[in-house]
Amino acid sequence: MKQYFTEFYLGTPYTYENSSNPYIMDTKKIAKDIILTEEGIPITAKYLWSLNKEKRIRCLEYVFNYLRKLGFPYMKISEEEIKKEVDKIKNGDFSRVLREDNLISNNINVGLNICQIIAKEEYYRSKGEGSRPSLFEVFNNDEALIKVLKNRMGWNTSKEDGTIRPYMFQMTHNQILNGIRNSGLGTPISNFRPSIAKYFYDRYLGNLENKRFLIFDYSCGWGARALASVGKYNYVGTDPLTANKINQWFQKYLPNENIKCLQQGSEILIPELENKVDMCFSCPPYFTLEKYSEEESQSYIKNANYIDWINEYWKDTVNNCYSYTKERGYFILVIKDKYENYNLRDDMCKIIDEIGFNFVDIFLIKNSKNHLSGKAKSKVTTKNNESVIVFQK
Repeated sequence: MKQYFTEFYLGTPYTYENSSNPYIMDTKKIAKDIILTEEGIPITAKYLWSLNKEKRIRCLEYVFNYLRKLGFPYMKISEEEIKKEVDKIKNGDFSRVLREDNLISNNINVGLNICQIIAKEEYYRSKGEGSRPSLFEVFNNDEALIKVLKNRMGWNTSKEDGTIRPYMFQMTHNQILNGIRNSGLGTPISNFRPSIAKYFYDRYLGNLENKRFLIFDYSCGWGARALASVGKYNYVGTDPLTANKINQWFQKYLPNENIKCLQQGSEILIPELENKVDMCFSCPPYFTLEKYSEEESQSYIKNANYIDWINEYWKDTVNNCYSYTKERGYFILVIKDKYENYNLRDDMCKIIDEIGFNFVDIFLIKNSKNHLSGKAKSKVTTKNNESVIVFQK
């Protein structure tokens, strides 16, 4: 076995001995999921900065062994925290989702933590484009996990304010998950914001007659659009991977909500929904951009060729949605402009138009930025390449 926990292998960390003026990424309160030393001391960023290089290396080894014993550090949310998040969704004013510059904000994270636990095993085992491993696989690879810990524990620098400075985080389960996501070693899976879904539900249905409208989600994903419906809308959706997990979660925590997911693909017709739906709304798979599983039911496996995927999976999905949608009802698509050499947005919208939906409006999504990139303070704009496109029957 390699001698991982040596200065020769790890490199020299930034400490008070060789650097100054670090970024100490501590929160105001000690997090409940913070890792403690053998003596019971919380491993905060401030604590890490107090260690010389030998002790820092020993601390990294300790955290590594702790995580190997613990297993994957899935996020945990208490029932009280769940209730607070759900109340924010039910009672929140999400008009600020549409910014003054007419872009859709992608950084309102209400309910996003819930979406990471509803189908947590599937979420962290999903893969993105290319051959990069899932976040679960990164965690279970010793060398990759050590790189993540180095990133969190003071072996790296940032130009947050234009000055190169070392940074370190408190050693919480959540910060380690963030480190795995941001490491670039695996592929962080996208997670739709409930705030965006709630904004569009309310924009097009919320000011109409006082009734609970029916939303159909043709790709339930991690539960964001189901969450956005609580307290105000009825919801039914399809997903071949996560539907049963979404049902189980809502039955446990929100059993009185009218939310139902079917474990199937959207290309399969549901006759009982015909002419019953007020809005079809989803962010479907972007062909092979994200691979949620390798099961036969996945659209990219059933249609491995892009042309077949568009003409079979997508066309059947839109045909079904057209039959479900009431006259004057809405069909909303959230999609990336392009993926590899494929014109996703144009190709998918062409099918929608051919089937008979009428274009209403298009909104561009403002992509969020990583604060350690320096863009947050420099105001450098991230290229926008996702849209919310609204159609009506």
